[in-house]
Amino acid sequence: MLDGAICKDPSPGGLPGEACVTVACAADGRYALPLAVMLRSAGEQLAASTWLRACVLDDGLTPEDRGRIELSLPPRVCIEWCVPQRILPSLPLWGRMTATTYQKLMLGDWLPRDVDRVLWLDADLLVLDDPGRLAHVPDPGIVAAAVIDPRVPRLASRFGVAGWEVLGMNPDAPYFNAGVMAINLAHWRRENVGGRCLAYLERFADGVSFWDQEALNAVLCQGLWQPLPVRWNVHPSLAPIPGSPAPPHPAVIHFSGRLKPWTHRGSDAWSRQFYAVVDRTDWAGTRPVHRLSTDLARCWERSRLRPWFYPLESWGTLLHRHLTVRRSR
Repeated sequence: MLDGAICKDPSPGGLPGEACVTVACAADGRYALPLAVMLRSAGEQLAASTWLRACVLDDGLTPEDRGRIELSLPPRVCIEWCVPQRILPSLPLWGRMTATTYQKLMLGDWLPRDVDRVLWLDADLLVLDDPGRLAHVPDPGIVAAAVIDPRVPRLASRFGVAGWEVLGMNPDAPYFNAGVMAINLAHWRRENVGGRCLAYLERFADGVSFWDQEALNAVLCQGLWQPLPVRWNVHPSLAPIPGSPAPPHPAVIHFSGRLKPWTHRGSDAWSRQFYAVVDRTDWAGTRPVHRLSTDLARCWERSRLRPWFYPLESWGTLLHRHLTVRRSR
């Protein structure tokens, strides 16, 4: 449901014949600054004569947050504030994640009805290429396109789809990361993706690892999604696997790890690029406090030794899940 719209141009909507890319995302108060950076970076990468229509679900932003985000938009970006349309049932959560993550599943409800294709972008992204390149993805008959997850490559991988065996799924089918998705929204609605995801989460709540992402993989695994090139969802927090090829020039940087550059001061190239965009928003000059523990953690995060310890990290994650698991309210 539309709650208000702001366009950074005297002629909102563009001129006849101009392209418009629709982006959807959701944020609560913790993600106001990174949301501003994501939208700013996406708008700055647009091709000439292209508009960006940002449909943002407000899941707890203050009026001040909204105002600062609006002031951060570059030209040719129109933001439309949306509100939740369905009260979600109690759903599994653990760790730092909040219930806002599940609003992604319900975008068929809260996005304006005139939207039939949309690019979902998580708030913790830095966009480095024209999002319009994904405007005509996925192929006809496909619900969504996304990048195979580098840490959870298969449905049966640890932290993959908990119910794969019970549901008779192919254990070797690929598993995608849901932080960047090109979506055929008309097909999403016809397939009742949101409702089917909620049903999966209710059934397998005790074993769910990665929330909305796991549910989407469970629902779309039967030929309803297609892979995007790796460059559209690159995770700098993951050390390269020994023997793997060097990643291509990234189109999207996904700060998916625990050390977010807006909460933990970073000095690496991607953090510096993030801060450069911060300084073109209403949060210009904002930096987290520098901590030695962050420097040490980042060194380990990018260490070539780290991939050999991924199994140990996985056990640590499972323990963390066990100690922090809860239900959304």
